[in-house]
Amino acid sequence: MPMSDGESAALFNLGALHDDPDAGQFDLAEALRCYRLAAARGNDMAQFNLGVMYDLGRGVEQDATRAARWFYCAALQGNASAQNNLGVMVEHGEPGAGHLVRAAEWYRLAAAQGNAEAQCNLAAMYLHGRGVGQDHARALALYCASAQQGNGEAQAWVDAIAASLNN
Repeated sequence: MPMSDGESAALFNLGALHDDPDAGQFDLAEALRCYRLAAARGNDMAQFNLGVMYDLGRGVEQDATRAARWFYCAALQGNASAQNNLGVMVEHGEPGAGHLVRAAEWYRLAAAQGNAEAQCNLAAMYLHGRGVGQDHARALALYCASAQQGNGEAQAWVDAIAASLNN
């Protein structure tokens, strides 16, 4: 019998409980088991968390390929954090034809959902013309949007750009 969205969400929540050292039930092996069950049933947050676990080697052997696969699964479902992380992996992975364009596309999808990290990452691409046409106005707008959400790196860029305009 297929699992309902509610059951998948419950598995994700149980995994998150075991993934939180402050929750009193910290057990990465159990978190991994719950995330895998929920992810296999299409839970994008579980897929994202599995990507993070493989990316950082938390409870599993570090594996960039598996991390990218899980981020990709979650990104296809519209998970903005996964889209941003996939963009980072594509941008900083082995160079190949069009990799910067693909990275910018992942960032663009996440930035459109208001993801502050993606806004900052995409702004840097516009600032330097990496994977997109150089566009300082668009870069500044993205840095401002990210900074308004508390992104310190973006705020530093806004300050630096403002200082350069005042000189």
